[in-house]
Amino acid sequence: MPPLLLICDPTYDYPRSFGEHLNRREIVMRHVRTGKECLRAVQIHQPDFVLISSETDGGRLHDVVRGLHNMTNRTPQVFYASFKPAWRFSEEQGLAAGQCIQRPFDEAAFADGLASLWNEDRTESETLHTRSLPL
Repeated sequence: MPPLLLICDPTYDYPRSFGEHLNRREIVMRHVRTGKECLRAVQIHQPDFVLISSETDGGRLHDVVRGLHNMTNRTPQVFYASFKPAWRFSEEQGLAAGQCIQRPFDEAAFADGLASLWNEDRTESETLHTRSLPL
């Protein structure tokens, strides 16, 4: 089964080319708009990766972050996208710097990073990862 990226973004303003980069690397993409939908989709679809926009739920990400940490089933690797510098956003939200990326970002490099992570040993995928994307 190919890897699945779940994107949680209320506006979904990613260019079509992002989906094309993911498709070339055989990464399937799904989209949800709210934190509640994100948590439900993680339980149902069990994605390998989740990309959450800083604009999700009006910027109040604590419930989503807490919900992802409290999942009892397989937890995906989670990344957060913000228009703020990644280091600032990670400090403000109390997240690992490697989980945060600044938008706009290099779509091809992000897709390559996901493919690289997917190809690594998957036995670690049973827990929440805080590794950086190899961008």
